[in-house]
Amino acid sequence: MIDENDIRPADLATWSATLIGWCGTAIAFAITTCIAIYGCGQAEHANQIAVAALNQNDQLHRDNQEFAVRLKDYEVSLAEPRLVLLRYRRLAANRYVATLQNDGQRQAVIFGAHLHPGYEEPKVGSIGEHPLVPESLKVPTIKISFSDPGELNVELPIPAVIDSGDIVSLDITFSDDFTEGEVLIDQGIGQPLPVGRYRVRAMNPRFPTGPSNSINDLFGAPLPTSEN
Repeated sequence: MIDENDIRPADLATWSATLIGWCGTAIAFAITTCIAIYGCGQAEHANQIAVAALNQNDQLHRDNQEFAVRLKDYEVSLAEPRLVLLRYRRLAANRYVATLQNDGQRQAVIFGAHLHPGYEEPKVGSIGEHPLVPESLKVPTIKISFSDPGELNVELPIPAVIDSGDIVSLDITFSDDFTEGEVLIDQGIGQPLPVGRYRVRAMNPRFPTGPSNSINDLFGAPLPTSEN
């Protein structure tokens, strides 16, 4: 057993210094540990930011590639002839006028027309249509006449060439032997252009007989009234 008389002041100083050293070491270790933990958190946060930036760059790269593909497709489409229907009007029971414009950068060609009988989906020319082309505008007219109900294709003697931006009018007439259907324009690129429906006479009338009006006419013009 150590007698308190045997403890010298020098020993107390040594023990105190040792204890203080241990405490300092512990404090330094704690501080170092905290700094290391904080540094790891910061490093993880920085790593998350870097990963997010890489993902964003990848998405931007994919978006740029997709935009480039769409732009190329658009440029290709502009280089093709592209006929656009501007107006489709019914002038009489057996006469219609379709106004077309070449919206592409190349010349477009009309070779003729084809009829699709009995097509019932509503097309341009319905009630309330607002023409995009003024009535007074004078444009070249191409006449297309369907006279034989057994022949649904009409070829022009000379194909009509339409320059880029030009507008033409198709004057389409039918004999009384035709009933109803849809008019398709042959533009020679494997994609017939639907320009509108026609109805010369209905085999099975859908409306009561009597004085007709524009409400009963799906084509945007009164039907001719029958005289008793």
